[in-house]
Amino acid sequence: MNITYKNCRLACLFAFYTFAFLLTEITVNMRAAVLWSESSVLGVYAGGLVCTGSGYIVYTFVQRNITNEKYRKFALLMASIVATMGIGVLLFTSGTIAIPAGWLALFCMGFLAAAIYYYMSCALLNNNYTGRIIGISMFLAVVLQYAVMNFFKGEILILMVLSLSVAGICSLIWNPLGDWCFEDALPYEQNPPTVPQAGIVAAIMVALMTFGFAFSDECVTFLDSKGELNVAAWPRLFYGAGLLIAGYLVDIGKRRYIYMITGIAFSLALLSPALLVPKFYNASMSVMYLYSGFYVMFLTTAFFDVAPKTAEPWLWAGMGRIVRSFTTAAVIFPADLVMSRFGIWGVIFANALATIGILLLVAYVNEQRRQAETKKLVKENEIRIARMDAVAKEELELAVSVVRQEALKAEERAQQRFDMAQSTARKALMELEEARNALDNSRAQVQALQESQDKAPKLQNFAELHELTPREKEVLELILSKEGTGKELAKELLISERVFQRYLTSIYDKTGTNSRVGLILYYYGQ
Repeated sequence: MNITYKNCRLACLFAFYTFAFLLTEITVNMRAAVLWSESSVLGVYAGGLVCTGSGYIVYTFVQRNITNEKYRKFALLMASIVATMGIGVLLFTSGTIAIPAGWLALFCMGFLAAAIYYYMSCALLNNNYTGRIIGISMFLAVVLQYAVMNFFKGEILILMVLSLSVAGICSLIWNPLGDWCFEDALPYEQNPPTVPQAGIVAAIMVALMTFGFAFSDECVTFLDSKGELNVAAWPRLFYGAGLLIAGYLVDIGKRRYIYMITGIAFSLALLSPALLVPKFYNASMSVMYLYSGFYVMFLTTAFFDVAPKTAEPWLWAGMGRIVRSFTTAAVIFPADLVMSRFGIWGVIFANALATIGILLLVAYVNEQRRQAETKKLVKENEIRIARMDAVAKEELELAVSVVRQEALKAEERAQQRFDMAQSTARKALMELEEARNALDNSRAQVQALQESQDKAPKLQNFAELHELTPREKEVLELILSKEGTGKELAKELLISERVFQRYLTSIYDKTGTNSRVGLILYYYGQ
């Protein structure tokens, strides 16, 4: 992986958030079992999921209606403060307000998460290492959570650790690396879709996986509340291992095979409930945590790739978490009924249905990708043929031009001899010089006109081949035609230097270049 300051900072931000959220969620469930009853844990868990998902949605409302960057940051700061206060009330009170305070903390965590997911999706656009960055971040968060839950005793220590994590989140999002909270943030695509097809397919995939996972998750949560197993025990580390492995695997081909890899890994969902008997609790949890790492990796990275190309990236960046939260909350009580009525076989049957749906969706996605690639190849061939036709036409025009020039030269020589016979040598020389000047001017005009006519198709073909947006095409045309600093060129387009640099970076990514000189050489080398 390309270790850069930007990647390290993004990894730290995501690790801080993941750790804080995981620790808050498990603390709410544990306190519910102590303060209320073991039978209340599933209801509290479902309520927490609804609160988390609602936090994501409220963040979208804030982004739509608050355009001032200062107010957006203030909203994030208030969410951080309220989250910390809610955790404190949850840990140090035993009245009826404790669990609602935990829900409020989860709501604020969802709000913060939506901002972080939006930030990460924009900062990681076209990044070849998105999966690895997310995988390493969440692996570190899971290991840290395991250490805190098993070696740090006492509510004060837990509150201190969570407070430091929230403070780290605030410090990193207060000075972002990218343009995620500009007052006039621009989309990365021309006329971006509000409801992208890729986002809908990914949301269906998450819903199917959540349906299957919710049954196993419900069993484990209930058994943990009864004290029969411990979700914070060593099998929890398999969750981190699954995230780390998934992060490296999904990056293959720039996440080209993410659906296939996730679908294969999720097939382990059929094995996990089969082992869910007292003697094999740890084995069952290990398998469940392992494939849940692939599940969480998908619902994160799949939407990171989609979000920046939509009209509302702040919504689609966290759509995986939104679908996961509300689907789990909706399924958790039916899952409890299935478990109580049919036992492990009911869970296995539900997981089998989810797995079949997932594999069918994977087959659909692969077929859609194959068709898209076929269309792309056809388009590239059409462009290549059009380019060859243009070259052949240019060569033919050049040959005709050479013949015409030779004919003109022959005609000029004959005219010169005739003029020399009819007039004095001096007059003939003056007329010849005038004729040459006029011809040179005509040739220059013809050449300028030809260059003007040839430039537009080449630039258009280049932009279509590399899928440049109209705005990126304007930036490329300006670079090819003028010299100057980024600030001077940005002024020509009536945009800020920061926005100009963002378009230039996007052009570099799409053309595989890394400098203005390299881009110009690459363009004229096509």
